[in-house]
Amino acid sequence: MPCPGGQRFHGVGLGEQLRSGDSLRGGLVFAYQVANPGEYGAVEFDELGTVISIEEKPALPRSRYAVPRPLLLRQHRRRIARGLAPSARGELEITGVNEAYRQAGQLRVSLLSRGTTWLDTGTFSSLMAAAEYVGVIEERQGLMIDCIEEAAWSQGFTTMTRWPHSPSRCSRAGTAAIC
Repeated sequence: MPCPGGQRFHGVGLGEQLRSGDSLRGGLVFAYQVANPGEYGAVEFDELGTVISIEEKPALPRSRYAVPRPLLLRQHRRRIARGLAPSARGELEITGVNEAYRQAGQLRVSLLSRGTTWLDTGTFSSLMAAAEYVGVIEERQGLMIDCIEEAAWSQGFTTMTRWPHSPSRCSRAGTAAIC
């Protein structure tokens, strides 16, 4: 699943997790356990999934969970974003929007399962690692990762007659294939 900011996700049940936020009031962030949470937005939460703290690139993270995209933010996100001041890095941080939802008691967390892979492709080395991962999985399983047409077909938004390339033909054709 492609997301803004050069992030990719791969795993079973991601669609259901995303749909769990359909009736959401406030915000929902996803949490992914990492070895280096200080390099990301880090989230601390209780056993009910209520966010206790959320920080952007903390020097001393309060948990081992990073907050990858996607984020599901409902009412008032634009108003909140307009009221943000730039961070010490000179940027408007999405963590500021998340913090506003947390302070209002409207920010929940959903854990991405251990079988889910999060690929952050923001650096050259992480992009190369992601390409290697995708290549191995596609070669071994014969299935596409991040193929929007396959996702549309599996959700019933299109049919095989409208989709000229089957998933197996696309993956075997390599990266030159346009699916």
